[in-house]
Amino acid sequence: MALQEPQAALSHPQPQAGKSPKYSRVLVIMNPVSGQQDPEQVTQLIETRAAQTGVEVVVRRTEGEGDAERWAKGAADEGFDLVLTSGGDGTVVEAISGLIRDRNRVPLAQLPSGTASQIALALGVSKNVEEALELVFDAPSKVVNLDVGYLPGADRYFALITGAGFDARIIEQSPRELKRRLGFLAYVLVGLRESLRLKRSTVTLTLDGKVRRVRAHTAMVVNIGRIDNANISIGPDIWHHDGILNIVTIGSVGLRDNLRLAYKLLRRDYTTDRDLRYFKAKKVRITARPGMPTQIDGDELGDTPLEVEVVPGGVRVLVPEGYDPETPPDAPVNVIPNEKR
Repeated sequence: MALQEPQAALSHPQPQAGKSPKYSRVLVIMNPVSGQQDPEQVTQLIETRAAQTGVEVVVRRTEGEGDAERWAKGAADEGFDLVLTSGGDGTVVEAISGLIRDRNRVPLAQLPSGTASQIALALGVSKNVEEALELVFDAPSKVVNLDVGYLPGADRYFALITGAGFDARIIEQSPRELKRRLGFLAYVLVGLRESLRLKRSTVTLTLDGKVRRVRAHTAMVVNIGRIDNANISIGPDIWHHDGILNIVTIGSVGLRDNLRLAYKLLRRDYTTDRDLRYFKAKKVRITARPGMPTQIDGDELGDTPLEVEVVPGGVRVLVPEGYDPETPPDAPVNVIPNEKR
């Protein structure tokens, strides 16, 4: 049943699967303009399953930036025992921010209905909306802690990547109208153009107090960097449950070096060289001369410096029962361990 007004807080029973609902009152935060899913069909699907299982749901559709964060932050006080997002990674990160600011009293579930939905995929959630929804109702599931990144200067959280340089420049140079018409292809086209203009900066990394300097055009701080069921991998040993951030610097310029590096990454060969380096830290500060633009999960931030820290186990998320946060993916053999430190 779908209601519009909150009621008093209800308990969170832990019944046997199939006999009674896992959650009794669910706040659904839906981004109606995200991805290719029809919001009316998704709403009907949620309400039908809720009615069948006796779960009370309230569906709210975002109208602007900040809605998802505000609603997630107030979910526990309104008596909800689960927040379910239906949208892309931007909606998910807003909800994560709100839940963290409310001391994580309510876990987060996801319907991956956005264009990418990389956070859900990284946690083993099915790309099929109906299958993902069953984690809330009948499918075996559990709650685990997910690391989150935090930018103290901007007071913003991120789940995927923040960084400076080439990736931020692509976002900065991609017109809204082009993105509206071409979607992800807009980033590809702008990326190809900007790759011909790459220039290295002297990048200073302060990693847990230790200083490293590299020549690079890009410095990325990665929380989620490996999504096996989407065939995405940025580097070795990147795991979003280890309480550590991974820093990747890239310095390749020119068509030849960029093609070489692209081929290397496609083969998941993470051997460090002058154009590709990996580091790890709990806190990192990035400065650059000349300065570089910065971004957080696809949003423009401004220019360097960039300060980032990890929030270990920052948010509680609903995942399939078979998902194992204790076992990181195997590291590739083509890695020089000392260069990561």
